[in-house]
Amino acid sequence: MPARVQPEINLWEAGIYLIEKPDPVLGDLSSLGGVANLPLEQLANRTAWLKGRLANLSVSMAWVQVLVTVTGDWICPASVTQLFIPDAVAGGGGGAGTGVTSGFPAGGGGSEGCRVRGIFLTVVPGTTYHFTIGGGGAPGGNADGGFSPAMIGAVGGVTSIDDGVTTLMSLPGGLGGGSLAESTNWRGGRASTAAIGGFTFRGEHGWAGGFTVAGDRTILDGAGGGQGGAYHEWYMGASSEVGATDGGGGAGGFLSGGPLVYATPGAPGHIRFAYPLHTVTGNT
Repeated sequence: MPARVQPEINLWEAGIYLIEKPDPVLGDLSSLGGVANLPLEQLANRTAWLKGRLANLSVSMAWVQVLVTVTGDWICPASVTQLFIPDAVAGGGGGAGTGVTSGFPAGGGGSEGCRVRGIFLTVVPGTTYHFTIGGGGAPGGNADGGFSPAMIGAVGGVTSIDDGVTTLMSLPGGLGGGSLAESTNWRGGRASTAAIGGFTFRGEHGWAGGFTVAGDRTILDGAGGGQGGAYHEWYMGASSEVGATDGGGGAGGFLSGGPLVYATPGAPGHIRFAYPLHTVTGNT
């Protein structure tokens, strides 16, 4: 005689029956007096209900990408536990000034702000994080009568992320062009470093003051460090300026056979970050 099978019902049973001592243990459907099978039928019904609900669910994941260029706060969404930082940079250092008389060396370029790429930071859902974006360092001034500390470009601002208690990331700004220790304005700014997760990161050093000739174009001074560094260009009797961007350092001042060219500031930093966001649709 073939075994009888009770088809389950797509039903969430409110409770599971507990067999009592007086209940007869009969191998039959619960509707026919086989009360011992009632808890099994109820659990099977619940399983069918859960299977149906899961079959209607759809989970998708997309990366949310954010570019932060001004200081402010960000609240970590639910379920997000890590931030991916593809690129972050502190403010670039300002370029060094030069003398106001011909023959004084060109100012050195400021260094790029400390830069990191491709790191992960652990975050806590619901926590407010403060993003600080470092500004670019001010340029050094021009002076007459020899070297002056006023020629040195200012340090760029720090770019960081913290939760008010713990600092997750802190990138120092690039150093300005010029060197007080050596009493000279032509040295490029040295790049600052930061240690994160066992690795050391830094920006690019600023170029020393001077000039290079490429065809009919002359680069008049030390450019800022790294990508986005500023520089001055002399072309067909006219000077043009390419400003610092993307955390680059400022260009140094210059004077040679033309108008006095002033040093330029470093560029502000930024933080790019991304995180995965999961979306559930259907009956939950």
